[in-house]
Amino acid sequence: MHYAHHYTSGLLGGLSEPQATVSEQGNITDVNDAFCELVGRDRVEVIRANLADLFANPQAVSADLGQCFSHGKITAVPRKLRPARGETIPVVFNAMVFRDRSDGLIHEAIVCVNRVSVAVFAELAQSKTYARGLLEA
Repeated sequence: MHYAHHYTSGLLGGLSEPQATVSEQGNITDVNDAFCELVGRDRVEVIRANLADLFANPQAVSADLGQCFSHGKITAVPRKLRPARGETIPVVFNAMVFRDRSDGLIHEAIVCVNRVSVAVFAELAQSKTYARGLLEA
């Protein structure tokens, strides 16, 4: 487990997109600098946080994480990030679980949060609502 943490930490550090690793309980276990910049908080503060608490709708993000851990991934989910100060930021939320190669168990999820324009956010939200409506019909 110690090796896995250092491995993922090294991966996150080399990526330019805001990314974090998250436990099944939703607790942030590691982040890269781009994620800290986006949320306007320092690394120590972010790692002590629950991912859902950084968003405008924590319940929806908790549900997203639950879906990620049960299905293996979620993609292109429009959410609004709530930075330390200022207005909410429209983002697209993606997450995927990763497994330990030795035991095959799910250990965490890697989360990527990409900032998008208000127009792209609105289009994604409308598209998701439309698709959900079709499935329910």
